Amino acid sequence: MSDKPWAVKDPDEVKDYGLGWTDALAGQTEDDDDDVLASSEWIVTPDTITVDSDSFDAASATTTIWFSGGVIGVTYSCTNRVTTTGGRTYDWTKKLKIKSK
Repeated sequence: MSDKPWAVKDPDEVKDYGLGWTDALAGQTEDDDDDVLASSEWIVTPDTITVDSDSFDAASATTTIWFSGGVIGVTYSCTNRVTTTGGRTYDWTKKLKIKSK
């Protein structure tokens, strides 16, 4: 899992950002099989950006969030908390900076 920030977002853009959980889930079960995403939630602070939607795909172990708006100069902390069918909980935080392009 990379801690590299997401690209800069202009406040007028509506864009999606995603995470791939394959590496974190690899070989995590008792039988050394890959665990599977069961749920995903996003915690975004501060709350001055609009979360238009979010989703996850268990088959590809990916999560996606769509943003619009945001305040120029603000860097948002975007934490994706996922749970797995094996009962594990993982958090992954990315930064998203708002800047006029």
